[in-house]
Amino acid sequence: MMKGTSAPMLKRLFRDSNIERFDRHIKKYNVDYDEYPKVLEKQLKNIKDPTYYKNKPNQDYYTYVNYGWIKEQTQALKKHPEYYVEVDDFRIVQDKVYRQVLDLLKKYIKENPSLKKAKAVNAIYKCIMNNTKSHAFRAVRDIKRNIDNIINNESITDMLVYLNRDEVTAWQAPIVWNVLPDEKNVAKYRSHLSTPTLGLYDYFVYIEDPLDTPKTKSFKEKFKNEYLKFIKKVFKTCLPEESYDPLDIWDVECQLLDAMGCNKIKKEDPNYYNILTKSQVEKDYGFEWTEFCIKQGYKKENVPDKIIVSSLNSLKCTIDLMKNNWTSNKWRSWYLFINYKQLIRFEWDWNNIYFDFYGKFVAGQPVRFPKDLYPIFMLSVTFNTLLTELYVKEYLDTTKAVYVYNLVEDLKEIFINKLGRNTWLSSKTRNAAIKKLKKLEVVISMPDSASSATKGLSLQEDPILEYEDDNPYHNLGLLSSWKRRRFIDLEGENVIDIPEVDWNEFKLVGTQAYMVNAYYRPTSNSIYVPLAYLQRPFMDLNNYGIEYNLAYMGYTLGHELSHSLDDMGSKFDENGNLNNWWTDEDRKKYQKKIDNVVKQYEEVAARDGIEFDASIGVGEDLADISGLSLAEEYLFYYQVVNNQIPLVKDMSLKQFYIFTAIQSRQKIFDKAIPAQLKQNPHPLEKYRCNCPLSRLKIFRQLYDVKKGDDMWWENTDTIW
Repeated sequence: MMKGTSAPMLKRLFRDSNIERFDRHIKKYNVDYDEYPKVLEKQLKNIKDPTYYKNKPNQDYYTYVNYGWIKEQTQALKKHPEYYVEVDDFRIVQDKVYRQVLDLLKKYIKENPSLKKAKAVNAIYKCIMNNTKSHAFRAVRDIKRNIDNIINNESITDMLVYLNRDEVTAWQAPIVWNVLPDEKNVAKYRSHLSTPTLGLYDYFVYIEDPLDTPKTKSFKEKFKNEYLKFIKKVFKTCLPEESYDPLDIWDVECQLLDAMGCNKIKKEDPNYYNILTKSQVEKDYGFEWTEFCIKQGYKKENVPDKIIVSSLNSLKCTIDLMKNNWTSNKWRSWYLFINYKQLIRFEWDWNNIYFDFYGKFVAGQPVRFPKDLYPIFMLSVTFNTLLTELYVKEYLDTTKAVYVYNLVEDLKEIFINKLGRNTWLSSKTRNAAIKKLKKLEVVISMPDSASSATKGLSLQEDPILEYEDDNPYHNLGLLSSWKRRRFIDLEGENVIDIPEVDWNEFKLVGTQAYMVNAYYRPTSNSIYVPLAYLQRPFMDLNNYGIEYNLAYMGYTLGHELSHSLDDMGSKFDENGNLNNWWTDEDRKKYQKKIDNVVKQYEEVAARDGIEFDASIGVGEDLADISGLSLAEEYLFYYQVVNNQIPLVKDMSLKQFYIFTAIQSRQKIFDKAIPAQLKQNPHPLEKYRCNCPLSRLKIFRQLYDVKKGDDMWWENTDTIW
């Protein structure tokens, strides 16, 4: 037993030479060394069922490795379903981290009862946990009164200002205004105008297509009917004494979809970057930009003259649409609905209405997000700096941070060498790609102002506002007003770190240190690895060797590095600016490779009866294929440097592939699959595992994969 245990583990087990304590530790895991041969024999028998042996490594490697785990999870989740539709390491650990952060926050509040910041934090926490229906109804009435007053005063601009007043609802406005980094000068903030997000993620549901199959028609009809029921419940909850027709909401969203897809203007930037001057916006598009900005809070002399527009057609057609319809009863109902739809999410009892449609029906989510974790989103956007400081102080391990930094730097060097061997890129494009990789920076644990990758993104001081412990609507209004003023002041100034929440998905999307993930950020040409990701099972420096850590952390880092050159990342240069540095011929060659990747993922999924458009998330597929090849090449160099004998190389590589499949394992609820195929840019994990592996020459050789096997693909192209 000692021979198979690492020194750090032995040190922990025997640190006080207490044999009784050691026995207790072993008994906790129900392990008896002398009986282990019998236990192992039983475990091996358990996997020897017919289903298991249908999954051979050359046919379905993912299921071959993970069959037992998937079977156990399927049975366990029937008894105890989780709130996340994808059961995998990311979601399990993120749940743990949320609880750790909230526990640290509660401790902070308890230890600082008289501190103003602690009182403000406590107010935010309580306003989500408390019953706040009286304030909710007051907010309902305020929203209705404000909308009616604007309609009576007949000002489209006032309505657009009102709908863009705070980030919680603004993403649904007919024209969405934001102050964001300028994609072609990412160090500076600029005003943006973009299209709205409609109520249904699948816009095809709105469209009546005579070519639809009976199955598709039935799907659309069911989706529409459930959405109409949801709309009716929202109005019945917020305005129980009044009557509203859900079809009015449906009709307005169909009108908006038509406007978003109109084709009046022929010259549109394919990268959704259209520059308009103040004069053009006002004269050519009919949007009273100066009035809009002043009412948002700009001084007249500071009204921006440069506006970045995602879609000229959508801007033109939406303004034309609103001029003719915006005061109608249908549009009035829609204004109320998009506000009330968000409002009900902050009152726990009402939130169930939202969950029943968007969670249970649309996403296939079996149970609601736990109430005890629900404050994390509002706390993150109000007190991200405090949460980060508490979490980093408690959990930072500089050894892990240094390991990850060195690993990604090594992988970057391997990527650069791979590009040096590249034969399909012209020297101009290849040199530019190498230049971009050399300049790519890595940020570990938390934003650091010392790194040029963050471009001054040090954590900002949390604003301490007059929050109330029983009124989330008041608190959101305070925060939104503060952030709006902050962004207005930042127009044309340097980009800073301001925490973000996707209020559509209720998902943290900023640089929070307590997110269990890793990101490539094209606008800063950097990789950010939050502290929360630097833990088991994503890395383990005590109990596993290089194969495990390459399959987990190495593969992730290779994946993020590869995003710098994927279909979207390759549109940004070494400074993070939107800039075409490719030759036309190279881009055509790359598109052929992309088309082949799309073909592979769609064909492999079709074998399981799954149809989906793989082009939607092909960037993730490209990053998986390239990232896995980088991790494999790292292992190759490791074997060469350590002069390993062929048998050890064989075992080492197989161990790497097995761990790759294990880190991919995921149990997704069957009802969640349709939404995942439409909404999640990542394909199902089975294909994320099998498709990249099937392109590796060494994998094919070790597992004797032949043409005709399911793990065979027509080429071994790993892109670069």
